[in-house]
Amino acid sequence: MSSSTAVAPMLHDLRTIDPQMSDGSYHGESKRRRARSIDRNVFPTFDEIAERAYELFVAEGRRVDRVFDCWRQAENELLDRAARRVLR
Repeated sequence: MSSSTAVAPMLHDLRTIDPQMSDGSYHGESKRRRARSIDRNVFPTFDEIAERAYELFVAEGRRVDRVFDCWRQAENELLDRAARRVLR
C-alpha cells in the first residue's frame, strides 16, 4: 500500500469523528475566523471603480496615456477603503 492511499482513509476517519471539520481546519484556520463573515457590499463594484477612474482621467486632463494609471489608482483607492472598513 502506498503512502498516498494510506492517507485518504485517515482523512475520512477524521471527518467521521468530527462532521463539522472542514478543509480549513487542516490548515490551522480557527473556527472564530471561519465564523466571521464579510459583507460583500463593502467591496467596490466594477461601475464604482470605472466612475472613480473617469474622475481621475478628467482631472488629469483626459490624457490617453494615463488611462491605465487612472484605473489602477481608482482600484487601489476603493479597495483600500473597503479593506479598512472590513478590518475595523
